[in-house]
Amino acid sequence: MRIEVLEIAPRSGGPAVRFASPHGTAWSRWRGDDAPSPGVWTAEIDVPDEAVAWRRTENASDFICEGRAGQIDICGTVEFFEDSTAGIRVGGDVILFEITDEAMEDALDSRVVITVPGLDLYPYAL
Repeated sequence: MRIEVLEIAPRSGGPAVRFASPHGTAWSRWRGDDAPSPGVWTAEIDVPDEAVAWRRTENASDFICEGRAGQIDICGTVEFFEDSTAGIRVGGDVILFEITDEAMEDALDSRVVITVPGLDLYPYAL
């Protein structure tokens, strides 16, 4: 996903960056080998911890945004669910996440909002 790094904040375990994407803005941990700098990057978005909640929605717009208590809300379409791993399509990208709620299987091809504790960004060159 193409992102723009807006802010950089030092954190233990690596820097945090506030980024903008075509689907919204959020804070994330930076997992690149190179130090982050403001500007446009291509990055994979990773959800390092299990999703804490999910719900169906009628919202037709994909989004990634900061939710309550520093958590991140992601809205998209459920692409697959297998063995506690699911994929949610946000724009042209699929973001993988862990979830133990077996009811997610019934949400295949449905619009959902998932809430996750945080994100990791892995920049890469095309």
